Amino acid sequence: MSVIALQVPPWWPWLLLLPVVAVWAWRSSRRAAARRRAVLGRREHGLLGSPRWTRVRPLLAGTSVLLCALALLRPVAPGSEAALAPDVVLCVDVSRSMDARDLPPSRFLALRAQVHELLQAAVGARVALVAFAGDAVPVAPLTADREAVAWLLDELVPGAHAPGGSDLGAAIAAAANALERVGTHGELVLLTDGEDFAGRGAAAARAAAAAGHRVHALGFGRAAGSKIVVERAGVESFLRDGQGRDVVTRLDREGLRALAAAGGGAFLSVESGGELLALWREHLLPRAQRQRLAAGAAGAVLLAHWPLLAGLLLWIVRMCLPERRR
Repeated sequence: MSVIALQVPPWWPWLLLLPVVAVWAWRSSRRAAARRRAVLGRREHGLLGSPRWTRVRPLLAGTSVLLCALALLRPVAPGSEAALAPDVVLCVDVSRSMDARDLPPSRFLALRAQVHELLQAAVGARVALVAFAGDAVPVAPLTADREAVAWLLDELVPGAHAPGGSDLGAAIAAAANALERVGTHGELVLLTDGEDFAGRGAAAARAAAAAGHRVHALGFGRAAGSKIVVERAGVESFLRDGQGRDVVTRLDREGLRALAAAGGGAFLSVESGGELLALWREHLLPRAQRQRLAAGAAGAVLLAHWPLLAGLLLWIVRMCLPERRR
């Protein structure tokens, strides 16, 4: 569906006078009708005819005026040459818990497949990449070279990033810094199972939102939890804690939902695939298009002539309707 925005002119407050003018016109019409009845009395219908279209004519007039006012607000749509894609920072969780296999073939491989799908579809977007576990490391600066981002993504390995654990707050701060470094506002997308050992995610999301960046979250994993598979010398086993017990990792849906709400964004739980692409199409791209069109982006197509034409046609129809029946 095409996105439509308004390039509102600086004098738009004058349009607020339209309701005042409409009330004045309605009251003037009522006073004129009262004077006519006072002068003609019962002879009014015989001399002038019975009123017709008493509801349709005012409705047509009001709709016509509203459409003309809409035309003055300069509605625009993206043209074929408009560059309206958003700036996006992907924060990829590379902690050991992403090796869990409650999402086939593993959380991280499911994540990587979704990011590749997005990079193929995000034509015109600039993308940055941040890898995080116990801290956050910028992997790719904001760039339009999506192939380079895909190549760097394929180099990431869960568990190879030190220190261990997950710090969502550090990831959000690093992503916001990547945008501020180039002086732009954009979208931050956390790709994680939601385990936040530092507990700073929601506060960092609020700070990012205050700076003009929305924070979204995609949750990878199952709430029931899964053991973490590790491979040593070609032999697979389960990760154990310091007391020799198997480590079980769980998707923190509520934590990620609260984090996304704090950052003004959306939360999606990964189920069957395609969630990141759905986030792009339903949340990231439409908002960027509206913002850049409203800001006068190059390539925007002015649509003001359509509501103006419709308003004039409705006014002509109103004028053609007889006011009274003989």
